[in-house]
Amino acid sequence: MAASGEDDVEQARARFEADARATGLVVPRPRRLNGWAAAVIVLVLIGATLAVGDVTGWAIGPTEPNAEGGVFGPDECARAPAGLSVNLSAAVSGSADPILEGSLLQWGSAFSLWSGGCVHLLAVSSSGDGYVPNLSAHSVDLVVSNSLPNASDRADLGAAIEVVPVVAVPVALEYNLPGISGALHLSGRAVAGIYLGTITSWADPTIATLNPGIDLGSLPPIDPIYRSASTAVNAAFTAYLADSNATWSADVGVGPTVNWPTGTAAVDAAAAASDLADTPGAVAYLDVPGTLPPNVSAAQLANPDGGFVGPSPSNATAALVNVANSTAAKSRDWANVSFADAVGASAYPIVEPVYSAVFADLGRAYSGSLNANDATWLLTFLWWLAVNSHVTTNGEGFAALPPSFAKFTEAGLQSVLFNGGPLIDNETGESGETGEF
Repeated sequence: MAASGEDDVEQARARFEADARATGLVVPRPRRLNGWAAAVIVLVLIGATLAVGDVTGWAIGPTEPNAEGGVFGPDECARAPAGLSVNLSAAVSGSADPILEGSLLQWGSAFSLWSGGCVHLLAVSSSGDGYVPNLSAHSVDLVVSNSLPNASDRADLGAAIEVVPVVAVPVALEYNLPGISGALHLSGRAVAGIYLGTITSWADPTIATLNPGIDLGSLPPIDPIYRSASTAVNAAFTAYLADSNATWSADVGVGPTVNWPTGTAAVDAAAAASDLADTPGAVAYLDVPGTLPPNVSAAQLANPDGGFVGPSPSNATAALVNVANSTAAKSRDWANVSFADAVGASAYPIVEPVYSAVFADLGRAYSGSLNANDATWLLTFLWWLAVNSHVTTNGEGFAALPPSFAKFTEAGLQSVLFNGGPLIDNETGESGETGEF
């Protein structure tokens, strides 16, 4: 079993690296030292004071080789001064907050191992707080959320921030239909009709024609469940409905909160999942990865290429491949990037990105309380998470960023400053050239 898991990781990494070379994205590569995994990366952290190795391209630390061998591992960490133990704190906010907090802690643990144990991440839940007051109070180093900061957030922060995507999550359309095994096929038109209240029976021709041979006539009436609070999953789901149905677009619209035409309100994801499991005939949209209850299944949704695809992480990643081609994505204008109904044979049509934000000038924002060394580790963690997400999100239900999308995160992190000067510099050299951490 273990060997098979390692093979899967290596195959995923090989596929990712092949795609990365085509887009110019540089990725970390594993290296063994005294039985511990280190990494080959391409970051130069200007202003870092930690001597960790020769570099070309992107690398950590100064360009002089480490006297202990150039690869930062557990032995080097054990001999390092106490001041080189870096503690990063993250606030987790958003509609998928409980899952994000647990996953962030796992990602932090994996990064701590990758860094040789020198970096430790503390994740604190702040559901409902958004980006303020955590960053504005300087009580955390980064915020992770499935919502973007709004204009009020940015104004209240008092300084500019850089927002980058790190992973994504497919929004599953789940249903409780007794006696129905396997995944139903649903189209955007059918789902919009359900949430508009114009389709109230599972045997409606709009649904039945997509599922020939399945007896839908004896099922309970449809009970659509929606999220009553303002959430990112509402924005992702209503964008899909508006893209699929002109009536929804004109009469209901898109956003984290809308006036739902019909259905049962649920205050959060846990309540929606509970109501769904308890209500035969119910349907709900959920952005919380995890194992489905025995009486709940997830639909396969029609995509623009004419196929029906399920809410797997790989299908969400496939959607991001084509989203990366949009003008808004290329300019990192995340508020205007559409993640609904992306083209691609295996692209899942409802994808919700997860973002992280740090101050655009880490030196000035923290007035010296965050030193350059710790700041470089902070950016390295976000870079590592985005570029390694094809492995780090494995088994957690989150979708990895494809190389074509991860390069936008890389560019955003390169733009972060420290006291007005660059903290990370992309040195010239052949694309894909590597150095040692």
